Amino acid sequence: ANPVSGLKLPTGDIKRQRRLSSTEWLRLQAAVRDDTNSLTLPIVRLALETAMRRGELLALRWRDVDLSRGAVTVREAKS
Repeated sequence: ANPVSGLKLPTGDIKRQRRLSSTEWLRLQAAVRDDTNSLTLPIVRLALETAMRRGELLALRWRDVDLSRGAVTVREAKS
């Protein structure tokens, strides 16, 4: 017998809507601040603010960043 035959999958939109609390953000900053790479905290903040995936973040190049406009171009995104 199939052990998952009676399993019901959720229906509808199950997107995550949760944001870090201010306490969680402070704890994350404290944990990352000890990292030897000075870019870790800005990358973590960018990831949290944009919901970009790891692959999208790692694929960024300086030509994709417009600091004057505060914009980033994601060349290959999953969605």
